[in-house]
Amino acid sequence: MNPTAETPDRPRPRRRLLPGLLRRERAARYCGVGESTWDRLTAAGRTPAPIRLGGSVGWARRELDRWIEHGCPPRAEWEPVWQALRANRSGARPR
Repeated sequence: MNPTAETPDRPRPRRRLLPGLLRRERAARYCGVGESTWDRLTAAGRTPAPIRLGGSVGWARRELDRWIEHGCPPRAEWEPVWQALRANRSGARPR
């Protein structure tokens, strides 16, 4: 006998979605540094550029992943690399 057949329908557990944008505290923690260090790195242009959305500032999780994979280069070196990665990704997928 199937035990699930006797139980009433239960809602399926929701899959937890990770945020695509990380606020300052989470971005710092995600990259393994403290908030004040993250602030200094950001002010010095050593992190990817933050994204402003309304009154909030955040960093794209996907971009942080790629930035770390590429050795955490300074923003001036990183931006052309990120643009190329984004162009390749969008060009590879038909719409």
